[in-house]
Amino acid sequence: MLRRRALSLALLLLPAVARAQTRAGTTDIQAIGAGPFEFPITGSFRVQREGRATVFSAADESIRFTVGFFQRRSEAAASDDPLAAVEALVRNSWERFAKSENGRIVRAFERVTSPSGLTLFSMATEFKVNSDQQYYVQFAVTDGARVGTLFAEGFGSALSSLRELEPKVRQVRIAQ
Repeated sequence: MLRRRALSLALLLLPAVARAQTRAGTTDIQAIGAGPFEFPITGSFRVQREGRATVFSAADESIRFTVGFFQRRSEAAASDDPLAAVEALVRNSWERFAKSENGRIVRAFERVTSPSGLTLFSMATEFKVNSDQQYYVQFAVTDGARVGTLFAEGFGSALSSLRELEPKVRQVRIAQ
């Protein structure tokens, strides 16, 4: 699996919390939480901490999700356009990361509004490692002051993974 944690560290991620039940080394997840944000992604995962992020590895090792959360300083969040500031930070970080890793961006950075009114960012990148094609699909959600991230990585097509995950990620909500 890829070990692309530089992005997570660059965004100063704090631990994420999952709503789950534990069974024999894996956890059955009903949703993946990143701070107050809840992504409706389900499955059986091995959960572990890596630095300031939480990693959810599928039981069959087919995919890994690295999640995190950070809160912007109050003066930054109170700027004239806090969403534009978050967008610039996230876009620059992700594009710089892809370039530094010699990745090929297969779906450019995109900004959309979720049905719950939150702002979502996404991007998909593929990497060649030896003869293997690996991918990194990045998602971030924000309300302007808080940012949750969910990064998926695995082998194969980034676009296939993006098409599978994006409808779920767009249903992100603030946990009750």
